[in-house]
Amino acid sequence: MSSSAGKNLPLEIIEQILLPLPTKSLFRFKSVSKTWNSLISSPHFIKTHFLQTHHTTQLIALSTTGSLYSIDITETRPCLDSDDIPATAKELRIRSPPLRWKEILGSCNGLLLAKDENNTMFVMNPMTQDLWEVPVSPFAPPDEEWLEDYVTEHEEVYVKYGFGYDSSTDDYKVVSISFWHHYSGYHDSNKMIASVYSLRNDSWRKLPDRNYYEHDYTAVDDVINGAVINQSLHWLTRQFEIVGWILQKFVYQHG
Repeated sequence: MSSSAGKNLPLEIIEQILLPLPTKSLFRFKSVSKTWNSLISSPHFIKTHFLQTHHTTQLIALSTTGSLYSIDITETRPCLDSDDIPATAKELRIRSPPLRWKEILGSCNGLLLAKDENNTMFVMNPMTQDLWEVPVSPFAPPDEEWLEDYVTEHEEVYVKYGFGYDSSTDDYKVVSISFWHHYSGYHDSNKMIASVYSLRNDSWRKLPDRNYYEHDYTAVDDVINGAVINQSLHWLTRQFEIVGWILQKFVYQHG
């Protein structure tokens, strides 16, 4: 397709031409024009392309050295050690020099929510190498160093995350849940503070606080981050209950 012909095509037609293409080709076509780059990087295109090609056998893994790898699960033996990256894996170098990653916090529609070695959060498309920095929530502890300074003999603080897609607003959202637990020989005080980040609006919104000392099942486990199912984020609690947040309504539920 010539560049002049491409300019005369409606954007909807260009989208239909690009959607069936593999991510490697899409990454190359982002340089055609600003319009194509914006289209391929849009949440709607990312979601639609993923749904059409979700049969992929690629798995994204984080190595102990802080590198991301794309692994074809059809070429890998069933069981891998935590630090065992197969020789056929392809390292994903995002930015130059490449970032070193600390933790994968969630995934949705082919996008990842991850934290780098400096505790900065990013939403990324590993295949097209698009990267969006998530600002620190003004309503939650910013990093682990702050937590270490804050926690005392009678206090426990931890933060967990979830990442999902809201079809009602065509938006990807990050949910941060902070738990404050103060305990003594006489009285326990517990509070849950939640906030949600909109990738579309690039802003955080605070959700109503909840006291959970009367309902211990709502204390989310401090190891596992949230998993998205049917546009709701779900966490496992310390009492082995499932709690969730409906992204469209910000409704907290358990059961």
